[in-house]
Amino acid sequence: SGTAIYGGWVSSREQNPLLFGRRRYVTFSETLANVSIVAAGARGFLNLISKPAWSFTPADVTHNRKAEAQEMADLMEDVLSDMRTPWHRVVRRQALYRFYGFAVQEWTAKRRADGRLGLLDIEARPQFTIERWDVSEVGTEVRGVIQRSPQTHRAIYIPRNRLMYSVDDTLNDSPEGMGLLRHLV
Repeated sequence: SGTAIYGGWVSSREQNPLLFGRRRYVTFSETLANVSIVAAGARGFLNLISKPAWSFTPADVTHNRKAEAQEMADLMEDVLSDMRTPWHRVVRRQALYRFYGFAVQEWTAKRRADGRLGLLDIEARPQFTIERWDVSEVGTEVRGVIQRSPQTHRAIYIPRNRLMYSVDDTLNDSPEGMGLLRHLV
C-alpha cells in the first residue's frame, strides 16, 4: 500500500489544517450543512440512491429446489424490513462514503420468532468517531476499526466481519479514502 499507517493511525500529507486528522470530518460536515449548493446536491444524490425498492430474486436452481430458493428470497426481504433502522436509511448512510471518503456501519444480529437469525439493526458509526484502523501488514485489507465512543470516550474495537464498510479509493489507497467533500474544501 502507498499509505503509511502506524499503529492504526493513517499518516497524511495533508497541508490544510482544517483537513488534518479527525478535524477533517467536522469541516466536511460544516460544508455539507452550510453550503446550500453542496447540501442540495448531496441530498438529491442520497434521496435518489435510497429510494429504489429492494427485492431478492430466487436463485436459478433445479425444479426441486425452487421452493427453497423462493423461501430464502422471502426471508431476506423480511430480514431487511424487520430492523430498527429502515433499510433506505442504512443505504443512505452508507452512500455517504462518496462524500466523506468512507462509511462504516455496524450490524447486530437477533434471533427471530421463527428461530432463524436476522438483523436487529445496522447502525451508523460516524466518520469522526473512527480513530484508528486495523489493517493487514501490507495495508491493503481492513481487518477492523477502533471507534472512540462519543459518550464514554472509550476505544471500541469493531472487527471487519461486523461492518458494512465502503471506501472511495479512486484517488488513493487509504482506508479513509478521499471523498468529494475534500475537493470542495
